[in-house]
Amino acid sequence: QEHRSSVQGRGRKAIVHSNEHRSVSSPRNETRQDQASRSHHHSSRRNNQKRSPGWNLAFARNKKIIELGRQNKWYDILRLYENERNDCFNNVNYATAMTQFARIRAVNTKDPLFHSFLNDYANRLESEGHQWLGTRQLANTLYAIGKMNLKHVH
Repeated sequence: QEHRSSVQGRGRKAIVHSNEHRSVSSPRNETRQDQASRSHHHSSRRNNQKRSPGWNLAFARNKKIIELGRQNKWYDILRLYENERNDCFNNVNYATAMTQFARIRAVNTKDPLFHSFLNDYANRLESEGHQWLGTRQLANTLYAIGKMNLKHVH
């Protein structure tokens, strides 16, 4: 006779079979095929539309923004933005830059290039609508605005 019990772990409930000594839904017990399938399922669920042709460029740009942020190079993030803003600086790039600015904390919020970045971001959001930004990017942006204590300045 098999003993079953519920176990809470990593935010999900799993069934543990005492004769198997493993969690049925544990990521450690997945095969590579299971992981690939799960990964594909999650990515297709997140991105119901096809990726734009500039997606790879935007993805590489995002990695560069994060790398510069880790080095506390806020002005280099702004220069990257200035040089590439016309080349598909997308919603994730804007939100990632904001998150990095908030993390760095030493950003000169009075810098004209910073103001240009914020104005372009706000104008793009206004022209594209809130669907363009996405829930996670909106949350990250609002967090950054709060953390940096940004206020509307005329």
